[in-house]
Amino acid sequence: MDPSMLPAGRPPEDRPLYRDACRAAHAMDIVGQRWAIPVLRELMLGPRRFSEIENNVFGISEAALAQRLAALEAAGVLTRQALPPPLSDEIYELTDWGYAAEPILWMLSGWAMQSPLHDPARPLSAASLLLSMKVMLDREAAAPLTGIIRMKLSGEDYYATLEQGDIEVGRGRPEKVRVTITGEPAILAGWLFGSGDDETLAAADKLAVEGDLAFAMGFADCFDVPEKAPLPDADETPFP
Repeated sequence: MDPSMLPAGRPPEDRPLYRDACRAAHAMDIVGQRWAIPVLRELMLGPRRFSEIENNVFGISEAALAQRLAALEAAGVLTRQALPPPLSDEIYELTDWGYAAEPILWMLSGWAMQSPLHDPARPLSAASLLLSMKVMLDREAAAPLTGIIRMKLSGEDYYATLEQGDIEVGRGRPEKVRVTITGEPAILAGWLFGSGDDETLAAADKLAVEGDLAFAMGFADCFDVPEKAPLPDADETPFP
């Protein structure tokens, strides 16, 4: 669908702007509107078509996505370009300033990992999984591992490269891989961020691992999941 054919204006679920000189408040005017963070997340691994973003931002409507993309474009966060004939799609890509927002996603993700209300059973996109790997990596545990993991997630190629205790992730088919993992993002997340053992892998009948199994197991042991923050005791009241 051509986003330009959709109605203009602010989506009804948008909150009012702060219109405050505080830079943090101004940042929230840009990325604090509904759907802005998931859209940024999907573009962090490179350019995407409208339909590709829509398919991975769960629950968004075409109209809301078109309006959010237009708002982020107007703010200088992303650019939009028409693909050459015979293609009729438009492609969206973050600007340099847009890509500079990645640490914001890392900080939010790292903080939310301790949320007792987070539900890992909800839909998970491949981009969300790969960005989570960067946040949750235990660099000391990863230091002995060097190699490339190919991940075929929901029919699309992604990769993670481990070297000297760091990880780089991206979209595309890599070369000289040590292991190939095929499955759905949520299944892979359950293995990597769960126990990461043989029993869990065997139980994940929708997850296939080919290549260096020992390296794959080492990869699964490289992620640190912090304890959840406690919820207030329902029997206790904060005020006398």
